[in-house]
Amino acid sequence: MTEATGQAAGTELAVAVDGSPGAVEAARWARDLAEVWRAPVRLLHVTAGQEAPAELERLAGETGAGLQLLPAPPGAGTDEIADAVLAATGQARMLVAGSHGAGASGAMLAGRFADRVARSAAVPVAIVRDAEPGAEGVVAGVGGGGCDHDEAVVVEAAALAAAWAAPLTLVHAWSDVVARAGARLHRVLADRETVAGQAHAALESVAVTARDLVPDVRTRVVEGTALRALLDAAATARAVVVGPYGATPPVGMQLGSTSRSLVAFAPCPVVVLPRRVSAAGVPG
Repeated sequence: MTEATGQAAGTELAVAVDGSPGAVEAARWARDLAEVWRAPVRLLHVTAGQEAPAELERLAGETGAGLQLLPAPPGAGTDEIADAVLAATGQARMLVAGSHGAGASGAMLAGRFADRVARSAAVPVAIVRDAEPGAEGVVAGVGGGGCDHDEAVVVEAAALAAAWAAPLTLVHAWSDVVARAGARLHRVLADRETVAGQAHAALESVAVTARDLVPDVRTRVVEGTALRALLDAAATARAVVVGPYGATPPVGMQLGSTSRSLVAFAPCPVVVLPRRVSAAGVPG
């Protein structure tokens, strides 16, 4: 099952594996999705050795995947290992990784490797937990009002919803206290009812695209931060799909990147889009 080299195809699911429980769950998650998408799966393992560990050979057999060994220089750290995986991912349909590598621990639900690949990949990245996700469908975090990445987020989320025959919920957060780059927090001039109405209208404009892709589309407009709204939705979701790190302007008193925080703390799989992605159709 081991391959020395290989080129990623546009329909392929690439999976970073290291033998950890999270990597095993990531491979199984990719296998189940690939069965619906009729896509091949390729396991990527960075090693200084010449042979694949027996447990990874077994995992490749269990998931029907190819196993590619990627050479690592002696003493390579997490960032270098992540970069090797990213380089080997090529034009895969998606890169899938566990939330933590072997021996990792800590309060956050994702480690440095997951953070780096989600931040730097040129393809969508799914960070999979080694825990049972919720069953209430797919959640998409959208900015509304013509946000650059909304269409790509909706298309990616719809692809998952269609694969699982699950509902798609679009979540949009609003606040009358906003932050702008290089400026202090301030209240908007419009009254709260007007701001709330604008949020509902913005989300509805995005929902039109979603309804062309999947039959069961729901919308949720929440007052507050995007991070809090999406974390609440993630508690019962099968997966959450968001735009790239730092792509969503701050909402209310939100600080930092919503997508990055979701990768760190969300209890379900999180799919992060790359900074530049074109919306392609749902895989057949």
